[in-house]
Amino acid sequence: MNPNEKAIYDALAEASKTEIPAKFKSLQDYIGTKYNMLGISSATMRQLSKKGFGFSKLPLDIRLQIWDEIWQNSNSYEVLSQAELFVEYHIKKIKPDMLWPILQTWVKRIDNWAHSDGLSSFYSKMFLAFPHEVYSQLLSWSDSDNFWERRQSVVVIACIMRNKKALLSFEESTDSIVKLMMDKEYFVQKGIGWALREICRHYPEEQLKFLYKNANKMTSTAFATATEKIDAIEKENLKLIRKKARIKS
Repeated sequence: MNPNEKAIYDALAEASKTEIPAKFKSLQDYIGTKYNMLGISSATMRQLSKKGFGFSKLPLDIRLQIWDEIWQNSNSYEVLSQAELFVEYHIKKIKPDMLWPILQTWVKRIDNWAHSDGLSSFYSKMFLAFPHEVYSQLLSWSDSDNFWERRQSVVVIACIMRNKKALLSFEESTDSIVKLMMDKEYFVQKGIGWALREICRHYPEEQLKFLYKNANKMTSTAFATATEKIDAIEKENLKLIRKKARIKS
């Protein structure tokens, strides 16, 4: 553990002494991480981040390098979360051409949905600066053996499609979804559902046609999330299609 990481971990460990135990029987199991956990609340984590650490007055680019080194080497869930909070608070100040190459590599150390969701938000913001580069990376991740990368390829689409403007065509927004329709990983399927739900914001007719075409192929996880915002009658019709497909099989 390098000196900067140790200073952060020590501050976190001290804060954890006064934390109220999480309501979950096992917070580590709930998050789904193998990283070491101190069990610190989100509110306390944000307070510590805003307070800063010993290197917090260094130039922004130097701090980014420090946090990148920490991200690449730490085995503490909360320390990694502090790295994400640094990016969250400074993403508008850091030049995208400096940040994007670093964030691209961070997905390699993801092992839980919380850190994965944080990265998805960052990647969607990087898309605004580098749409072609980020979109190409998403397509590449959709073919990855790492299911957290596959998850990024659809969850980032969901984040992008929350924008008031349609920044992707319907075909572009569903490319990764089509590839991963039969993926066996729960978190990928949940991401597919989120993406289809958000695509409906801009392409309701196309999304509905897609659901009718693929209803019998979708997992229950993806289907339930994807159909949250559609008309109740259409949803029942889609359920009937799925039911008939199960009977035939």
